[in-house]
This record gives sequence, C-alpha cells and structure tokens, in this order.
Amino acid sequence: QNGDPRPIGKGTLDFVDSSVDTASGTIATRASIPNADLSLWPGQYVNVVLDAGIMPQMTSVPTVAVQPSQKGPFVYVVKPDNTVQMRPVQVALTEGENSAIS
Repeated sequence: QNGDPRPIGKGTLDFVDSSVDTASGTIATRASIPNADLSLWPGQYVNVVLDAGIMPQMTSVPTVAVQPSQKGPFVYVVKPDNTVQMRPVQVALTEGENSAIS
C-alpha cells in the first residue's frame, strides 16, 4: 500500500536483513513488485502484508534470544550435559516478540 488503502499488487520478498534498526524498529527488506503504472519509487516505504506460509524447517525463538556477532546471528543452546553452546542461525522472519530461525 502506498498511502492508498487499496492493495497495489503482489510481489516476492527477495531479502530480509538479520538485524533490527534500533532507532526506527524496522528491518531492511527488499521485494520485487510489478510496477507497470509507475506508482512506486525505488526506496519508497510502503505498508505490506506478508504471507509467510508454513515453515516446517523453522524453529521459533524469542527475538531477544537472537544475538548479533561478526560472523552473523546466533543463539545460545543448552546441551544435554547442561553446558552452553553458541549456535549460528539464519533469521527467516520476525513477528512481534518471536523470530523464526533455521
């Protein structure tokens, strides 16, 4: 949507950044959307409804559990022997206070 409450079309989500901009509370994304009428501009902010579908290979964790590092995001995992291990993850989707990771 570009200020008009009517949907302008469907597109494909191409990229989701793994970090949140703390100043704006936003996550950088990139999508490809047909734009035959040229109503959209590069870099324009829009409101989006994202249908993530079913993600059977994903695990849901609290977003605060995902930590940044120079090698990418990770979570701490408690192993059966009660020791902790850093495990690298990919963040597929963040919804409210939860993130889907793989």
